[in-house]
Amino acid sequence: LIPRSSVLFKRNPYMDEDGILRLSGRIDRCRVVDPATKRPILLPRRHRVTELIVDDVHRRYKHGSQETVVNEVRQRFDIPALRSVCRHVRLQCNMCMLLYARPVSPQMCELPAARLAAYMMPFSYTGIDYFGPMIVANGRKTEKRWGVLFTCLTVRAIHIEVVRSLSTSDCLMAIRSFMARRGTPIEIISDRGQDEWLLEEVGKIVPANPDKKDEMV
Repeated sequence: LIPRSSVLFKRNPYMDEDGILRLSGRIDRCRVVDPATKRPILLPRRHRVTELIVDDVHRRYKHGSQETVVNEVRQRFDIPALRSVCRHVRLQCNMCMLLYARPVSPQMCELPAARLAAYMMPFSYTGIDYFGPMIVANGRKTEKRWGVLFTCLTVRAIHIEVVRSLSTSDCLMAIRSFMARRGTPIEIISDRGQDEWLLEEVGKIVPANPDKKDEMV
């Protein structure tokens, strides 16, 4: 019935009275083992019925471990390369795809030239942003203060100036104080906040130099 070249031939199978191919073994005299376990049904590896049986056990045991499925299937069936079949069924299971999916790390873009400027003075490329407000005590009353954060885009050094408001004059005063301490930057980069138009006034206080420019991103 089975050619000698088949993998099933080495398992010494036989056909029972119902025409089912079973595997003969050496534990027929054991009384505590179920008859279906003594003579398991022999199934081919690549067959739709085999996949359905393994998938049924996989779902009945709540998408458990592979060894649990292998142990339960072998109680009634003998399947060559059973672990490979279980792995294939598990990869096709939608629930297991969600439970065991690995997150994909996003691919980072290339760093801008300002982040890679070597042998440059700190704050040659500067980012600017506001934070606050902070409540401070002034005598018996409280007032609001904001911080202007200047960040060197190359070495990540920081410089903080405190301003009384978000007005144009206070913004320019903070930039003047920063440049008096750190020097005139090549680029000043800001986010598109509500006060982005304030940086347009920076060009009025930066010396006219083709190598010096301000940029808003």
